[in-house]
Amino acid sequence: MISLNTSQGRAPATAGRHPPLPSPRFGTNYRDRSPVPSQRRKSAMPITREAVLEALGGVAMPGRGGSIVDADVVRALTIEGDRVRFVIEVDPAEGPKLEPMRAEAEAVVAALPGVAGVSALLTAHGPAPKAALPLPGVQSLPALSCAIMKLS
Repeated sequence: MISLNTSQGRAPATAGRHPPLPSPRFGTNYRDRSPVPSQRRKSAMPITREAVLEALGGVAMPGRGGSIVDADVVRALTIEGDRVRFVIEVDPAEGPKLEPMRAEAEAVVAALPGVAGVSALLTAHGPAPKAALPLPGVQSLPALSCAIMKLS
C-alpha cells in the first residue's frame, strides 16, 4: 500500500474530490473571474466638486448663452462616496422646456470616472408670496409690534 500522507497513513481529506467552488459573488463571471461587463465599476478615483462643476460647465443653458454653471443655476451639489446629487433651479416659465438640459447634465456627471450614481433634480419656483399683515394700515412687522403694544 502506498501512503499519500506519511504522518497519518491515509490519503488527505481532499483527495478524489473536486476543488472547492469559489464563494458566490454578485456580478461575477466565473469563467474569467472578472466582473460582468454590465456591472463593472468605474475606477475608484475620488470624485471632487471641481470635477463635477467642470463637467457641468459643458452643459449649455438654453436661452441665456453660456453654461448652467455660468448661469448660476446649480444648487445643493453633494458628493457622498460614488454618488452625486444636485439641483438645477430655473425660472418657473422655463421649467418644462429645460428637462432635456437636466438629462444632459445628469449624463455628463454620470460619465465621470468614479461616479456610480447621479441624481439631478430640476426645480422651477418663484419667490415665496408675502404674508398678509393682519391689521389694515400696518406696513411692516415693527409697526405691527408697536400697534400691539399700544393696544395692550
